[in-house]
Amino acid sequence: MNVIDGNLLCSEDLPDIEALLRASIIGNENKTDDERFEENLYKTRAKGKLPYGVVVLIDKDKHEFYDSPAQSDRAIYGIGVAAGLVILRHTHKESVRHECGHMVGLAHHDPKKPGCIMNWECSTTVFCDECKRKIEKMW
Repeated sequence: MNVIDGNLLCSEDLPDIEALLRASIIGNENKTDDERFEENLYKTRAKGKLPYGVVVLIDKDKHEFYDSPAQSDRAIYGIGVAAGLVILRHTHKESVRHECGHMVGLAHHDPKKPGCIMNWECSTTVFCDECKRKIEKMW
C-alpha cells in the first residue's frame, strides 16, 4: 500500500494516514470501512494529530466500500463526512464535488432537487442555490 501526501508541509503525517487506512480495511477482502476510518480519525485528532481535512483516493480496482448488515445503498464512487474526511474510489468531477460537499456539512436533498450535485445521482457539477448559501454561510 502506497500513501502519498499532497500536503508537503505535513508529510510527517503519512504514517498516521496509512495506519488509518489499514485499520479500516475489513479482513482480506480489501473492503474499506469508512465508519471505522472516521472513528479512528476522531481518536487520532484527540491526540492532536491530523487537525485538517483528509482526502484519500483508494485504488478502485483493489478496494470497494464495506457494507455492514445495517447499511444499504452504500456509495461506490466515494464517501464524504462532515468530520473532514473524503474517501474516493473514482475521480469523476461530479463525485469529487459531491463528496467534498459532505465534507463541509452538506447532506443529500430529500426530496431530490433537480440540478444539484448533492442529489444521490451526482448528475451535474453544480450546487443549487440552497447549497451555495450554506457554503457561503461557512465563510
